[in-house]
Amino acid sequence: MKSFSYPRIFIIGLGFFSISIVWQLYNSFMPLMLGDFIESKALRGSIMGLDNLANIFLIPIIGAYSDRLDTRFGKRLPFLLIGMPLAALFLFIMPHYLNLGTLIAIDVGFLLCMTLFRAPTISLMPDFTPPDRRSQANGIINLMGGIGSLITLFVLSKLYDHNKPLPFYIGGIVLLAVVLVLVFYLKKKTRDAVYEDTSAAPEDNQNTTGIIKGLAKVLTDKDRSALLILLAIFFWFVGYSGVEAQFTTYGVEYMGLSESSATLTIGFFSLAFILFAVPSGFLAKKFGRVRTIITGISGLSALFILLFFIDDVSVMRGILLAGGVFWALVNIHSYPLVVSFAGPGRIGLYTGLYYLFSSIASTVGPAILGGCMDAFGAPAMFIGSACAMMIALIFLISARRAAIRIGSVQAAV
Repeated sequence: MKSFSYPRIFIIGLGFFSISIVWQLYNSFMPLMLGDFIESKALRGSIMGLDNLANIFLIPIIGAYSDRLDTRFGKRLPFLLIGMPLAALFLFIMPHYLNLGTLIAIDVGFLLCMTLFRAPTISLMPDFTPPDRRSQANGIINLMGGIGSLITLFVLSKLYDHNKPLPFYIGGIVLLAVVLVLVFYLKKKTRDAVYEDTSAAPEDNQNTTGIIKGLAKVLTDKDRSALLILLAIFFWFVGYSGVEAQFTTYGVEYMGLSESSATLTIGFFSLAFILFAVPSGFLAKKFGRVRTIITGISGLSALFILLFFIDDVSVMRGILLAGGVFWALVNIHSYPLVVSFAGPGRIGLYTGLYYLFSSIASTVGPAILGGCMDAFGAPAMFIGSACAMMIALIFLISARRAAIRIGSVQAAV
């Protein structure tokens, strides 16, 4: 068995780095391209949620299949070898759409190709990392993903105003370069990836059937705290994903910003989130996860309400910078909070439930907040997000009270 290797983790992290660059490109500019043909922000938000439908139905299946595949390239790399070049091809042609029909076709093709390699790429980390070092490895990989998002927000976005296709070309080239590096570096090592996670029971494997069975268990459990936590996670992701997907539309069509300026503005949120991710972990250790998350949700709700009244871009960037700090207090602890409710042999099950609820929220969030914008004006996006956050806060507090009432160990989280 190979020892833990930081250089290997950095190489594997290039996969998440490239995914983050590409997703940030997609989330930033696809709503604007759809705006050439579709006025309704709710409809645009619904289309932007298509990728999360793939998360719900396809990614668990592809991830499970990659566990069983056996080729000379190992079990993960074949998905990258097919998916990454095809996704790069769709990126190259994405800004050259002729009409709404071609844009939707490109969008669907791109999303299917991304779905093909997302789970296998992320699964490379545990393949090559012993269980006791996976938190460290995951921190490195998430940092690299954050850097990828910032490159799009602060560098590639500036190119969009001057040369619309260029950021997409760069994103496609990054995908092609990364898949070559991963295959070259990992092909001979892939059969040494022998670390197995035995924490999940066989019946709780993260596939569609297992998740449905797990959801039924949570719904019928006398301890309602796990269900309430999942509902809280659903609502805070509705509030976050809706703003993330609709902000460039808000900035361009309501505030009159350029595409690059709007993307740069929401970039302040991402920058603060990345910088405060590690300190957030220390705060949770000192004050507890639930208290830390409550602070984050409360702060985000207040800031989103404040943004409803702000039309100065400099002030807005300062508020979004603070918002990224509060979001770090929430998001960094979302997944650990869910798996803290998992008993022995159920970590895989609760991982699947976490992705189920967060993916559904990210699917409907852009449409819900887009509907608020259509019905009550563009700034209503922030009020809708604040309401979703406050509903999440109610569920979170109720979950903690339920755990305390029945004497559950989860009350301590």
